Amino acid sequence: MFIDPRANPEQTRFDAESTLFVEGALDEDILNILVGDQIAVKPLGPSYSIRDVAQALHHHPFYYFLIDRDAHHDDDFVSDSWKNFPDPEKHNLLIWKKKEIENYFLDGKFLSQSRYLDARYSDDKQDLLDQEIVKHAGKRLYMDTANYVIISIREELKKTWINTFSSENRFRTKEDALRELLSAEAFKNRPSDVSRKVSQDEIRNRFDRFLQKMTGDQEPIDVGQGNWVNMIKGKAVLNSVINSSCFKVSSQDGSLLQGPEKVRRVIADILKDPSCTIPDDFEELKKLIRNRKKPA
Repeated sequence: MFIDPRANPEQTRFDAESTLFVEGALDEDILNILVGDQIAVKPLGPSYSIRDVAQALHHHPFYYFLIDRDAHHDDDFVSDSWKNFPDPEKHNLLIWKKKEIENYFLDGKFLSQSRYLDARYSDDKQDLLDQEIVKHAGKRLYMDTANYVIISIREELKKTWINTFSSENRFRTKEDALRELLSAEAFKNRPSDVSRKVSQDEIRNRFDRFLQKMTGDQEPIDVGQGNWVNMIKGKAVLNSVINSSCFKVSSQDGSLLQGPEKVRRVIADILKDPSCTIPDDFEELKKLIRNRKKPA
């Protein structure tokens, strides 16, 4: 189901009473496998669109919304979204604890469960896949760190930095209104606030802080060091790993698959295996949905 993000969320209508709305096709595929027997799963577009709809429909107790984690979502904010889910005063919104759903699969142990793994990787396959993940993640490390800096500054500058007026007593005339506007302290302070956030010293400091968090002060990155596996652009890394020579997936005509369809095939095949080990957050999500599912 496609919903134009420009549409008024309050005019949006859904045909399922208990529905989990997610961002993309892979999210839909994965969550249909994991919780599809408990709730309808439907894609709704980018995270900003989902947030708008979640806020507009906070009064509906059986619409749930799940979005990727952005740079400005700190650990406490994300943790609260899970501990307080659902929050009838705000919205039924969950935020992945990792950057994207794909980050949960950047794990050699998980990927080594795939039957599509090339026979060459039958020995020490977990270590070999971990090395492949580290290799592709390492190529993105500095770009993704720089992007965290950009996103964090952009989000901070978008925050409400000036409040609207509320007392009409000082607005008797046009001249009164202009005087109040021109004397507002927030306007005077804004240029210096912006200049400080985009100064070279501040940019360097932010880059160093994000890089330290990503790497744990260890470069090049390695498995179990730093927080890169949660923060890196998971979609790009997982696509690179699965579309490498490590995995071979054939289409119906016998040709080898590449691209997003190959990724979906590999991940879905693992998750459909009853013996596979799935990430803890998926188990927690299943429990939350099961506890909140509308009785028949």
